[in-house]
Order: sequence, then structure tokens, then C-alpha cells
Amino acid sequence: PLFSKMEKIEKAEKAGEASPEKNEKEKKDAKEKAPPKQENYISIEDFKKVEIKVGLIKEAQRIEKSNKLLRLKVDLGEGRLRQIISGIALDYEPESLVGQMVCV
Repeated sequence: PLFSKMEKIEKAEKAGEASPEKNEKEKKDAKEKAPPKQENYISIEDFKKVEIKVGLIKEAQRIEKSNKLLRLKVDLGEGRLRQIISGIALDYEPESLVGQMVCV
């Protein structure tokens, strides 16, 4: 994951205050286990080529035989609705998404 959960950070801070020796050992272990830096960034010129559109969700419904997928009909202002399948059904109810603006 890109970001640590706040609970883990808070627990680590509390543990660090209780035993400074343990904190130093954890820092040393973290340095050894740190993943290599990624240098696979795109240039600003490549980023300028990306086309991000904002659309309005007109319809949202669950997909049969799936717990995670929703079928969204999004109006991007192109004169037709675009169908987007999204794996967000565990976090959002379809009814709550209708009328929301999304980036596509």
C-alpha cells in the first residue's frame, strides 16, 4: 500500500515512547526491508497527453453473480452514455452514486 493506516502509525509512536531501544531496532529493520525506489515516473510531457473527463452518473446497478462490481452509465457530455464497470460495490450503494460527478 502507498499509505500506512493511521492506527499502525499511532501504535508505532506509542510503542516508540515506551521503549527507545525497540524503536531503534525497528528503524534499522525498516531500512533493511525498504523497497527499492521506483524511478518509473512519466515526464510532464507524457502527463499533458492524458485526457481526464468529468462525467455525471446517470444510472448505477449491481452486476448479477458479483459481489464487487457495479455497472455505471456515465454522461460525459458526448451525446451518449458511457458504460463503466467498477469494482466499488463493497464500499458504495448504487443508489448513492446516481447524480455524483466522477473523473473518467
